[in-house]
Amino acid sequence: MTVGGAPSGLARRLTEAVTVPGIRRHQRALQRIADRSHGNRAAGLPGYRRSVRYMATRLLQAGYRVSYPRVRIETWAEARPTTLAPAGPAGTDLVNGRDFSLMAYSGGGEMTERVTPVDRADDSSGCEPDDFDGFPAGDIALVDGASCPYLIQADNAEAAGAGAVVVAAPRTAGGPAPLFPGTLGSDAEVTIPVVSASEAAGASLGRLAEEGAGLRVSAGVVRGMRPARSVVAERPGASDKVVMAGAHLDSVGGGPGINDNGSGAATILEMALRLARLDPDTRNGVRFAFWAAEEEGLLGSTAYIRGLRAAERDDIALYLNFDMLGSPNFVRFVYAIAAPGPATPYELGTAAVEARFARYLGQRDLATEPIPLEGGSDHAAFSAAGIPVGGLFSGAEGIKSRSEAEDFGGSAGEPYDSCYHLACDTIVNNSNLGLGQLADAATHAVGVYADQPDPPS
Repeated sequence: MTVGGAPSGLARRLTEAVTVPGIRRHQRALQRIADRSHGNRAAGLPGYRRSVRYMATRLLQAGYRVSYPRVRIETWAEARPTTLAPAGPAGTDLVNGRDFSLMAYSGGGEMTERVTPVDRADDSSGCEPDDFDGFPAGDIALVDGASCPYLIQADNAEAAGAGAVVVAAPRTAGGPAPLFPGTLGSDAEVTIPVVSASEAAGASLGRLAEEGAGLRVSAGVVRGMRPARSVVAERPGASDKVVMAGAHLDSVGGGPGINDNGSGAATILEMALRLARLDPDTRNGVRFAFWAAEEEGLLGSTAYIRGLRAAERDDIALYLNFDMLGSPNFVRFVYAIAAPGPATPYELGTAAVEARFARYLGQRDLATEPIPLEGGSDHAAFSAAGIPVGGLFSGAEGIKSRSEAEDFGGSAGEPYDSCYHLACDTIVNNSNLGLGQLADAATHAVGVYADQPDPPS
């Protein structure tokens, strides 16, 4: 047992048992699922349902009590990989996930039309309806990422009769701007394809426009209300208290999501399987959750919390969230309260979890960086319910600073994960080093809190 907050024997044994090869085995299985499912594992679609079956089968075989909380979601996903095929001698092959990506909540369609640039000399390219004065109906609009939301550019283009829109990364003095993930937002009603592109791809399409050559765009999307299920697995403990660890299981529609969030889901699955094999008698129950529809707005975790009775919520001692642990240009981020308030049980418990992670990694001479606990992942519903939370994060589309590169290695000025929400978030989009370090910290915390009399502390 844990005495005075010291690590338990269970924490040590469990951390030794959970290994990077074991985690990567589950990530490879998720990659195979995506490969058979139009390249994604988005909630409500076949790849997600297959991911649920994979997790549930292994958890049931390990002896867990498994439930499947259900949520209905308005889904958007690519029905097939989007293609851009330039014509003419100035055209170059464009690769989905490297040069371009369909924006979330884009419409679909298929056409071969000329490319027409729209006010690209201005930093508000396509942001005003009159930017499209005289736009040839049916042409493909080429705009730069600008000071207005992508949805405004797309709405203006569609109103002007554009058949599709390509939003290129704006030109910069510091070198070619890479591809960026984009979303129009779930309220978008755009019916034409809207694609983000790297600066280099934008330049190639600009040359096509100068020639008057065509561009073939093919994008298929599916939208509608669909059911999706989370997977929740539990081992009982001696007390009524429960320690939860969770990760979202779904990907975006544009890629397989092997880092986001196959890395977190695979880590807690391996943790659950190894805990079952060790078969300890723990003081507290341990519950592992694989959430549906995080990418659609934290729907699975929110529905789960809302579906619990007050006494069931009170039994949850803490919730640990693991959303992206293997980013290639990683930082060891630890969730932290941005602006501490009164010393409530939530505040004290959450601060204790942050300290636990930082102390564990610090004792191994591994720097950490706090990141504010905001509503961007599945811990949000638990925070709102007053349940202490914590978690680890290796970084997404944010840019690594020079000081972070000095502390954590990697490349300053580059995204933590350049494939975030893109088709290239595959099995090779991973740092084994970062994944191993963060998985060790995650497993250590679960092992400690499973045995701690009054978690968290």
